[in-house]
Amino acid sequence: MKFPFLKINASPCEAFPDRQSCWRPIIPIHLYSIDKKNKVHYYALLDTGADYNLFHADMAEIIGVDYKEGKKKLDKMPYGILGQGGFFDTFKASFDYKKKEIEVTPKDNSLLTPF
Repeated sequence: MKFPFLKINASPCEAFPDRQSCWRPIIPIHLYSIDKKNKVHYYALLDTGADYNLFHADMAEIIGVDYKEGKKKLDKMPYGILGQGGFFDTFKASFDYKKKEIEVTPKDNSLLTPF
């Protein structure tokens, strides 16, 4: 499956004073409840430096997963993070920065579901 990088708004900073936006490897995903009865359409950033997947507590609540109490709404990051444990150990991802494209391939075809 191929996905384009998403262009998101970015704040200028001292190093990049003219920056208004940036390109990120954010892909659409589905989160399923344990019993597979509930499904949530969501977006997640592919982060090769993250040890684990990270999602907002709101997503856990919707799909019926118990979670530890924390901040429920993070306005600055409207997507989850896909990391080593739970994503990169299950999927192969290739990044083409010139084309601004990501190709994701499951290591096990049983994981591939239509989006």
